[in-house]
Amino acid sequence: MSILCNHVVGRKCLGNKTPGKPVPACWAQIVAGEDATTPECVYEASRHLVAAGLSVIPIDAYEGSKGPDSSRLPRPHDPVDGRSRPSWSIFQIRRPTMDELDGWFKVGGIYGLAVLGGTVSGGQHGHGLEIIDFDTASLVEPWSAAVEAKAPGLISRLVRITTPRPGLHIYYRCSRYGVSQKLAFAPAVDEFGHPALDSHGRPIKKATVEAKAEGGYCLIPPSPPRCHPTGRLYRYAEGSSELTAVPTITPTERNILLDAARSLNRWSEPTPVQQRTKCRRNNNAQTLPGNDFNTRADWDDILPKHGWICVGTYGDETRWCRPGKDGGVSATSNHGGSGLLHVFSSNAEPFEAERSYSKFSAYALLEHGGDFVAAARDLRKQGYGARSLKAG
Repeated sequence: MSILCNHVVGRKCLGNKTPGKPVPACWAQIVAGEDATTPECVYEASRHLVAAGLSVIPIDAYEGSKGPDSSRLPRPHDPVDGRSRPSWSIFQIRRPTMDELDGWFKVGGIYGLAVLGGTVSGGQHGHGLEIIDFDTASLVEPWSAAVEAKAPGLISRLVRITTPRPGLHIYYRCSRYGVSQKLAFAPAVDEFGHPALDSHGRPIKKATVEAKAEGGYCLIPPSPPRCHPTGRLYRYAEGSSELTAVPTITPTERNILLDAARSLNRWSEPTPVQQRTKCRRNNNAQTLPGNDFNTRADWDDILPKHGWICVGTYGDETRWCRPGKDGGVSATSNHGGSGLLHVFSSNAEPFEAERSYSKFSAYALLEHGGDFVAAARDLRKQGYGARSLKAG
């Protein structure tokens, strides 16, 4: 049964909760599909979703903030000061009752819906709902390619909802799940597409892919367009099943989805600048063996002998699976021509998660336990590094 209905809403002014606050111009535009976002449609959808084992909360449709609708939430008393405040935390523990859903509708006015992740929406004992949230649509194609290479047909089984930005939400249930977490980052950009910098002139780190589970929620159809600051709708992707039929996947399939998402990371933590004592360059300046190794060596000469397996390429980028793992992406090398190895896995010793390594650093860690002096000495014996004499 479809959770959408066909009530028609007129183009009348619905007001906003903050008098004097500017109303975005996009709210006055006619949005295709808006006739299926009336309070009657949202109420009907909420009943079907809760009956399907999902916990939902009402979303404010007057501010465009994507936040919960405080006028429809319960107001428990604070044990400290005795005051009552609207809170949606109870719905992280239990699903709303049908009487509560009736109460949300009887408040009147428009409102939206969001689904909560985690145990409360798991559908069965020991399972939880997880949502992978892609900030932009450009990330979906490389992620899909990586997943399809490991598990053909997996994505088509999942619930897929396009977001107003536009982006994409992926829904599934699994016996393995956790708290909400950030999976991939990139340098932020401003409205003109230029790198965004903080007050010290440094790039700003922005999460581009997240997993919403315990403690997280995502807006869903048929929320009205005014639930989002863009004034656009959440819609089911073409060919997607609805949220009343969220599939359950295996932990191995979940790892494939998350590993592919982590491989989209485009952020490396800046290396702290170390103050060095200036020294006079002598006539017998040396090409250091570590620098020479970074220039001439290949990752294929470094990683496979220590159990790392190449699991594919995407352009100039190579994707690697760590030792002891059957599949998935644990690290990437040479993203954007950087020449660096970026590690995602927290079980890839001696490497640390979310760090980037040069070839010389990786060689020193893998071959010499992190002794960079011994690594440089060994490389010089192998012919790396050269001594050049000043002409004349």
